[in-house]
Amino acid sequence: MTSRWMNLMLALLALAVALVFAAGPASAWAFSDFQVNGAGTAGGTCQAAMTPIASGCVSNSGGDVIGGVLPTGAGTYTLSLTAGTAIATNSESGTCLPANSTGQIVAGDGSVINFKTVGWICEESFASSNYHYNGTYRIDSGTGQFATAAGGGSLAATFVKGLDGPTFMKMNGTISY
Repeated sequence: MTSRWMNLMLALLALAVALVFAAGPASAWAFSDFQVNGAGTAGGTCQAAMTPIASGCVSNSGGDVIGGVLPTGAGTYTLSLTAGTAIATNSESGTCLPANSTGQIVAGDGSVINFKTVGWICEESFASSNYHYNGTYRIDSGTGQFATAAGGGSLAATFVKGLDGPTFMKMNGTISY
């Protein structure tokens, strides 16, 4: 009789463990690929034509985005970069600076994804040339369908010097919401 109860308890334990493994990862790790592509214009002190990027300069950009998780597949973005103080120089004498930023994606239905980034802003060749930003992002908060959003990944942006110069942005990563 004892072995029958022991077998029943072992079977129930095995079932409980199986349920934990089956339900746990699915609910705790529900996520989607997140990719957003954007194009717009830029302004700010980093954008001044014929001026090298410098510590403390700001680059603000915004425009239209398309992305797979956005409710209508389209929306808008803003990105505000601030350059730090540590300076590096690339092989063609262009300046590279650490930078951080805040950004926002507004989906067509008004839902918002707020994010923060950290990375490097670098002139592509000589001082005062066009520049790039390469970094990582973390979803900070959201509203609407993205009210519980979390996630992160990489963010790359390119900037053509001059006020209202064209800019392009791409985010790749993971989102849970």
